[in-house]
Amino acid sequence: MRIGRFAGASILALLVIACLQVQPVAAQKRFYVCYINTVQKEVLQGKTVTVIFGVFYTSPYYAPCGEPVVLKPKTGQSFPTGSFKVVGSSPILYTDLVVTPTGKPGEYRTELNWPTDAPVGKEVVFVIESSLYDGSVGPQVDSSHVETPDPIDDSTFLSVRLVHPIVGFFDFIPGGLPTFLALIIFLILLAVLLVLLARRRRKT
Repeated sequence: MRIGRFAGASILALLVIACLQVQPVAAQKRFYVCYINTVQKEVLQGKTVTVIFGVFYTSPYYAPCGEPVVLKPKTGQSFPTGSFKVVGSSPILYTDLVVTPTGKPGEYRTELNWPTDAPVGKEVVFVIESSLYDGSVGPQVDSSHVETPDPIDDSTFLSVRLVHPIVGFFDFIPGGLPTFLALIIFLILLAVLLVLLARRRRKT
């Protein structure tokens, strides 16, 4: 009987020790893009688009977005990076661009070099899913101003065609270059006609 009680007490003691040695696993924090803005709203082909965005944890610590995230370099990198895409008539991807803190908690900026042959029209900038790193990756979805909770952010811009100054001059003429050439030809023919009329008058 004593042996049974001793065995039972020993098992109970072992269970208590095992429970004490098990450390609780901390829940992994997920972060998201709370807001994203483009600084320039009209961008010429070949110029730069500045993007400012805020990343925060979902816990309501730093109102109104949450607890600010401190981004870290990924393995093999010297600075925090992120990937972005610009969606309009055709998507353009930017991979592992350096993102720098603005000085405001959770806020970062980067610059996109807009191609000289980029499409013209309205464009939307996204932070690509799982391209940012704080020890884990985020955000959970591709994030433009549409996906963020901020009601006033705006990650759009208007892509404007870059033209040569001489070609651009014709844009101010209704009908453009064809109309201008037609006008020149008309003036030349008119000048020739006036010269012929002047000579005919002299003969008479």
